[in-house]
Amino acid sequence: VVVEYDKRDRYGRIVGKVLVGGEDACLAQVSAGLAWHYKKYQNEQTETDRQLYSEAEIRAQCVFR
Repeated sequence: VVVEYDKRDRYGRIVGKVLVGGEDACLAQVSAGLAWHYKKYQNEQTETDRQLYSEAEIRAQCVFR
């Protein structure tokens, strides 16, 4: 497990992306409908991640309706 981060929240907690075996575990949760893409902070993501997460959330919403 690797956590990529460059930010901590106001309580000192790490805010980052969790990679398991090189795969984005956070994106997998969004894709499975177990988490959401929190739009308030999307500008802190890379453009690529922002697009991947947004599209994954839309697909998950369609599947789980």
